[in-house]
Amino acid sequence: MQFEWFVAFKFLFSRKRHQAIHIISLISIAGIALGTMALVTVLSVFNGFDSVIKSMFNRFDPDLKIVPHTGKFFTLDSALLQSIKQVDGVDEVAYVLEESVLLQYDDRQYIGAIKGVSANFLRIHPLQENIQGQAQIEHNNIPYALVGMGVAYSLGVNPDLYRPLQIYLPRKDADIYSTPEEAFQRMIIYPVGLFTIEREIDNKYVIVPYNFACRLLQQKNIASNLEVKVKKG
Repeated sequence: MQFEWFVAFKFLFSRKRHQAIHIISLISIAGIALGTMALVTVLSVFNGFDSVIKSMFNRFDPDLKIVPHTGKFFTLDSALLQSIKQVDGVDEVAYVLEESVLLQYDDRQYIGAIKGVSANFLRIHPLQENIQGQAQIEHNNIPYALVGMGVAYSLGVNPDLYRPLQIYLPRKDADIYSTPEEAFQRMIIYPVGLFTIEREIDNKYVIVPYNFACRLLQQKNIASNLEVKVKKG
């Protein structure tokens, strides 16, 4: 203990004590400054990521979404759409029909969902920057598909190969005695683009024309939701 007391006493009453304390203070200040700068840099980066993510979500999520009070679908009629379009501040209204399906591309299968959308969907959702390939779902009355990147990865979808994507949906009138052909409604569509927005969305959706989705579901004039774009300002 005498040695420890000797060192402490010598340090406290040394002429160089103030100089040593000054050096230690400078080192501490420098350490705090560097730590603060690093923290500010990290927070700025995360703030930038947050802005990018919000921007990506805003491209897929509408300003307003109208959903049925009960059940999965509701009846869609022109009077309903017209009444919504006449509301002050409404710019565009798209109708959407979603359903879970079995997807097959070549010999690979995947459980996902189709999102059948009206022709003005890409005006409400500016996804062009998020799409690799052609940003269209219909041309000359021929339906095309935009496939989420996660779905495309699982199925090995390559739009450049121009191979059909097969979509299966169980028929409501099928029973245990039905053959596979009788048990499922099957349609094909050609992917022309891949989109990437967010993992959950990319791993789930295939965007197709609304009329194509109606034929697959063997239904008419129904929708899962309406997506509304409001006027700016």
